[in-house]
Amino acid sequence: RAAAQRAKLQADMDAAAAQRIADAVMAQAREQRQDAEAAFADVRAQADAQADAETRQDALFSAAQDALMAVQADESRLQAEAEGLAQALSSDGEDDAFAPIADALRVPDGLEVALAASISEGLEASVDARAARHWTRSAGDVAPLPSGAIALGTLVEAPVEALRALSAVGLVESTADGDRLAPALQAGQTLVTRDGALWRWDGYRIRAGHPD
Repeated sequence: RAAAQRAKLQADMDAAAAQRIADAVMAQAREQRQDAEAAFADVRAQADAQADAETRQDALFSAAQDALMAVQADESRLQAEAEGLAQALSSDGEDDAFAPIADALRVPDGLEVALAASISEGLEASVDARAARHWTRSAGDVAPLPSGAIALGTLVEAPVEALRALSAVGLVESTADGDRLAPALQAGQTLVTRDGALWRWDGYRIRAGHPD
């Protein structure tokens, strides 16, 4: 019986030792798993951070590219405007040698605004064909203006080169008259009041006090 007890005690001791070994192995395995999970999480965090950085870098690059394109577009626009202005100033300088048609007009008192509204920059043009901007004689009949409108060509003394244009401009006494007669305008014709209101045949309109 004593031998049996010793055998059982030894078996219990062996089992306890085996359990301790198993627990130690499991503890080591858990520690290794935790280390691996921590390493994986660190690598994943680094990858996410790199992806975020690349996304931000792409966004910054795109914004910089858009800004550059906008600046280039502005530069092109400003250059075109500068070239156009230089050309206009050059043309104006060339035309300084030629008298404008305005110098040859005889305008009754009270029609100055109407005349300026109706042919605007044409007043600065010359009748000399050498000028960059000039009037020339044109042949052909002028269509009659709507009844009630008086042709400026019959009121203003002007060189023959401008008579056709002035004959296509009808003077009306009021805005109401202009609104009423405008639908009857034919191609190339205009109505104007003494205070500068204007109706053009194609539907273009300028209110009095707002020159073109």
